[in-house]
Amino acid sequence: MKLNLHLKFGIQEKAGLLVMAVAVFVAVGTALFLQQIAARTVENHELVDLSDESALRGWSIIDQSATLREEAGKLAADREIQQAVYGGELATIATRSAQTSPLWEEYLAVEILKPSGEPVGPAGFSRIRGLDNSEQIDLLRLADSETRNIPLISNLVRTQAEVREEAARDGDLTAPVWRTEWMTVFWVCVRVQPPPSWTREARYLTIAYRLEQFYSPRHLFFLVDIDAPGQPFLMHPDMAISRGFGRDELFERDLREEVEKLRKTSFMATEARMETLGLLEAEPLRKPFFFQEGRPSPELRSALLEKKQADPEGDSAYFKALSKRFRASNWQLSGPSSSVSDFRLLAPDKAAFEGSKPGHPSFIQTLEREILKYAGLPANHDAFEWKKLLRCKHCHISCIDLHLRTGQGQRRYLLMYAAFQEEFTGAIRYEIRSKLLSWVVLLGAAALLVAMAAAMSIVQPIRGMTATAHHILADEGGALHERLAELISTLPLHREDEIGDVGRASKRLFEEIISAQEQLEKRVEERTAELREANRQLEGLAKEKDAFLANVSHELRTPLTAVSGFLQLLQRKLQRDQLPTDKERDYVAKSLAAAGHLETLIDDILDFQKIIMGGITAEPEPFKVGEFLLDLRESLQFQARKNNNTLDFSWDHRLIDLHTDRQRLRQVLTNLISNACKFTKDGLVRLEAKRFKQDASDWVRFRVIDSGRGMTTEEQARLFTRFYTNKKMNQSGTGLGLVISEGLGRLLGGRVFLESSAPGKGSVFTLEIPLELKPASQPPPDPQPESAHAKDPHC
Repeated sequence: MKLNLHLKFGIQEKAGLLVMAVAVFVAVGTALFLQQIAARTVENHELVDLSDESALRGWSIIDQSATLREEAGKLAADREIQQAVYGGELATIATRSAQTSPLWEEYLAVEILKPSGEPVGPAGFSRIRGLDNSEQIDLLRLADSETRNIPLISNLVRTQAEVREEAARDGDLTAPVWRTEWMTVFWVCVRVQPPPSWTREARYLTIAYRLEQFYSPRHLFFLVDIDAPGQPFLMHPDMAISRGFGRDELFERDLREEVEKLRKTSFMATEARMETLGLLEAEPLRKPFFFQEGRPSPELRSALLEKKQADPEGDSAYFKALSKRFRASNWQLSGPSSSVSDFRLLAPDKAAFEGSKPGHPSFIQTLEREILKYAGLPANHDAFEWKKLLRCKHCHISCIDLHLRTGQGQRRYLLMYAAFQEEFTGAIRYEIRSKLLSWVVLLGAAALLVAMAAAMSIVQPIRGMTATAHHILADEGGALHERLAELISTLPLHREDEIGDVGRASKRLFEEIISAQEQLEKRVEERTAELREANRQLEGLAKEKDAFLANVSHELRTPLTAVSGFLQLLQRKLQRDQLPTDKERDYVAKSLAAAGHLETLIDDILDFQKIIMGGITAEPEPFKVGEFLLDLRESLQFQARKNNNTLDFSWDHRLIDLHTDRQRLRQVLTNLISNACKFTKDGLVRLEAKRFKQDASDWVRFRVIDSGRGMTTEEQARLFTRFYTNKKMNQSGTGLGLVISEGLGRLLGGRVFLESSAPGKGSVFTLEIPLELKPASQPPPDPQPESAHAKDPHC
């Protein structure tokens, strides 16, 4: 057995495991080292991309201002627009702007003003209400003082107003809503050339434009007016993520320090331009942001792609409106695009990912429900595979010095574009780890193959010896020493290496085993013959003992019966004559009691011998349970009164007829109840009889319950043991009562056992027998000295 176990994980497996462990250790160490290098390389590449993206954002602002100025100049030079301006026809101007301007979506208002600032004609086109127009009036004064008809742009201003826009609610894109939000606004103002023959005062066309806010779950965007007192934030993440504007200081370090440094530098420019200032790495945030990325399931991705192909503009409008809806609840959402198929979420509060209140869905659940409804998939569909929630605590910040040409001259702004370090390093490490695991598995498998091949040449001879040994030892056709002799003939004794040494040592060992085996078999044969003879003699003695005990019991019972009869006659004569003294009567009563006790002992021994020798059989007969129990209770009343006990018999109303050996059942119950009365004083002895089902048959359960002394664990351990009795409590007992009861219980097709007992809390003995006893073809088996049931010294 040991040889077999060793070969299951033998030299070959151990060598292979060792080589594989070394290879995997080297592979993992190398991979981790390369992972660090690769992660740092990719991280540097991401930082370069961050600088490029920040520059792109700066050029975008410059481009928006230049484009808007150019559009305003074209409108002012258009003859049709000139007539509309001086005629107060704003509808024509708005229609033309919507048709020609690529920036129309960010137009907030278009108005025609007099030099005094008074509007001309009806209310102008407006997507906004409650907008502060003080900057617009200042720009109008500058334009009125300008001799040329060139568009002028105001400084950038951060303001708060109500904006009318479309909102995605349960897939509906048609419901207009007014939403208060922070925004960055500037105005363009141009004096419009009057049509020929127009002699009235000049008219000015003004456009309020909302600078495009850069919304991204992966970045934070800042824009600071360097030349304004206090350097206010014109754009800030709170404008995109938070309701209100109360978190100017997102970072541990005050970013205004960077603004102050920039103010001390001189940067002359006559046109709009920008310059990269550098990178602030790993700046800690005062409070963390939380980022999570989810990949749509293949079915959902396919459904969204079909939606996009069927209606590209509608699809874009839906996701744009959905993002605005999420921003209103402090969330930043980006959906699938041409280059990214995943959904990304950013929030300043972790609770939003888990649901704000018990029973309320989280924003992730809300997003899944919205997307599934839009894609036409069932609500219980497994929509996304969400990656680990990231706690973003640090940012890399790219700084851009931005110059814009406004109506008041050159204006300097600081653009800061931040990326979460934990987000892009986490993504890098996730991708590298997934590939690292594949390489480790591949290298481990290759190392295992090499190790197994290398160990095969060493282990192959041992395997041959082992296979032969298994084959010979499994062959049961001959004796062990004969099979070992056959095994010796297969050993590689001719080899001069370590395998040969093992073979020669094994040969000597096997020869010693063969010799010892032959001697052992000889001694076993001798001892077996001796034991067989001793066993035969013991069997004869046991039979003689049983026969002797039975004969002696019969011989003792015959004269004892006569003695008992004469004593009874003498007792009656003495009672009738009333001549003897009390002492004489007491002698006769004690002699009669002793004779009765001896007769009981002899009856127990005879019953016990009959059970052992199979000389007793059950004689089943039908009888009424009620009559049987009433008669039994009446016969036991005298014994119960000896210790001032009360007998209580109860039986199931369904238990009417019983078909079993009435005499043996009465003997068992009498023994159990007598024991209970004997060990109970001034208490209650109760018999319960109930009918129950067992193995689809009807059975009866008799429970004898007493309130007596109970028993200890040591006493329970010796229950149903022949000739054992508690001499302190039962000096006249033979120690056979429970043994006989147990044997008779089996004779009746059931069993007798102790159900429960504890010192001072009484005992419960149970007899279970079938309702109808089938005639037995053979007597019950010989009872064992120690029963498997629970035990009690009540006899």
